[in-house]
Amino acid sequence: MSNNLSEIQGEPRDITTSTTAGDSSPINTPNHLALSSCQYEDVKLSDRNAFLDSDSDQSQTEFYILDFLKQKPQGYQDQDLSTDEFLNNHYKSDAYENELIQPSLKSHKSLEKAHKILANHQANVEEIKQEESHYAEKEQNFQSLQKKGATQDVLKKYAEELAKGYNRLGMKYNKLSLFADGFELLEKSLKFYQFLNMEKEISDLYDAMGYLSFKLAKNEKAIDFYNRALELKIKLYGREHPKLGLTYYELAKINMANAKLSEAETSISQGLRLLEGNPVENRKLITLMKFTQAQIMSQNGELNKAETLLLELMNKLITELGEHHDLVKHCCLNLSDVEVKKKSYDQAAILLEKAYQIEKRRQNKNPLQQANITNKLGVLYLKQKNYKAAIQQLLTCYEVRKKLYTIKHPEVAMAVLQIADVYTRVKEFDKAKTQINNAYKIYTVYYGKSHPTIATCFHSLGNISYSLQKYDEARDYYEKSLAMDLQFYSPGHPQLVQTYEGLAYTYEKLGNKQKALENYKYILKIRQKEYGEGSKEVAALRNIIYKLSTKQ
Repeated sequence: MSNNLSEIQGEPRDITTSTTAGDSSPINTPNHLALSSCQYEDVKLSDRNAFLDSDSDQSQTEFYILDFLKQKPQGYQDQDLSTDEFLNNHYKSDAYENELIQPSLKSHKSLEKAHKILANHQANVEEIKQEESHYAEKEQNFQSLQKKGATQDVLKKYAEELAKGYNRLGMKYNKLSLFADGFELLEKSLKFYQFLNMEKEISDLYDAMGYLSFKLAKNEKAIDFYNRALELKIKLYGREHPKLGLTYYELAKINMANAKLSEAETSISQGLRLLEGNPVENRKLITLMKFTQAQIMSQNGELNKAETLLLELMNKLITELGEHHDLVKHCCLNLSDVEVKKKSYDQAAILLEKAYQIEKRRQNKNPLQQANITNKLGVLYLKQKNYKAAIQQLLTCYEVRKKLYTIKHPEVAMAVLQIADVYTRVKEFDKAKTQINNAYKIYTVYYGKSHPTIATCFHSLGNISYSLQKYDEARDYYEKSLAMDLQFYSPGHPQLVQTYEGLAYTYEKLGNKQKALENYKYILKIRQKEYGEGSKEVAALRNIIYKLSTKQ
């Protein structure tokens, strides 16, 4: 592969984790998926709804099989894959032609174990469905009694049993990653709790239904449920009760996923204020919320502020929990993202190594977390122009995510897009285009045709066109990317810097000095906010603007 980059002016947009979306979370780039690959099994909150706590620790094999079952109805609607085909194609890893990564989990013993887990899963589903039939009969009896004018006491007894039963079965479906089935039963549960006017239970159900909607990538619906939960909790407990804190946190994550950073910042600040009244009991949730707060700062270009917050948090975590605690690892990962943005690559490498060493010490290693570290290493190598190392790490991350999420999932799309960026940098443009188109198809399934991730795809295609000296085509792609991003970000948002750069370079090539200067000036305003007036980045931009403006 060629490493001559003299023709490639445009920079790939930051695509670092990371969702999903729902558990953390990217597309930082989409940066709002920045921790979506991470699981926080040890997080507990005394008043946290059991439903929201039901993502229990599972073996690596269970992650693969159950996540497949969760995604198959949407991800494989155009393919009739049998169980054996799935297990062979996704549970058992195929070797890559370039041999940069080693195939894993190919033994027949592992395959037999997978079949057993799948059989156990199907048995659990059958058990739930039998109970569901029982409650469906009860519901028919309830409706019959209503028509006959039964007393309220009789109806309430039926309604309470139905509300609790459907709620319990909905939580069971969630534990099996069958979110759509779970949501359907929670809707039925909600109907009976509303009949009973049990507002506390209704508020908990709104939280749970918001959680499931987010899992199903129905973000606006999730926001609506969480807002309903807030409204009811305020009525029940008052505006200052810590029970509102978790709902604000969930709202902040969804707003990050929707690139609504102002709303995310408001929600996370409100949640932290409520929970910090009892810092010992709520320590772990407060820590996670501060990670999210730092991500918001970083996306807003407040890098020094984000760095200060995370350094203070890390020192506190090491003092209270020890230097090998899982939360210290996540703090290292978040801080490494900031250092990469600040171009402090050596410091980022130190932090990633520390995170890796902490993960190695864990007895129950989580493949999602390992993939997250690998992904960040790949991005770091890409920034350092070490393309061989970058592609190795990114392909490894892709391999893990393909098995955990199946092939059609936003986390997989993010890995695919990062690989495309490497191919672009080394001028393997056909491979890059193929990967970008694959990512585009996945993103449109989950987010529709207007989302920052889609804008990133257009930007990446613009980079390829620029590299091929197709400047009119590059301009069109960059303009399309910018127009879409402006639906989510203000004109001075740091997320737009790479697209402004692409446009500035392209307009220079097209001989349109005025448009080139216009885009350079947008970049200058953003860099002044990010790095300060006296920084070398700002000085370099001022020099470019001066030379271009005086050029005849």
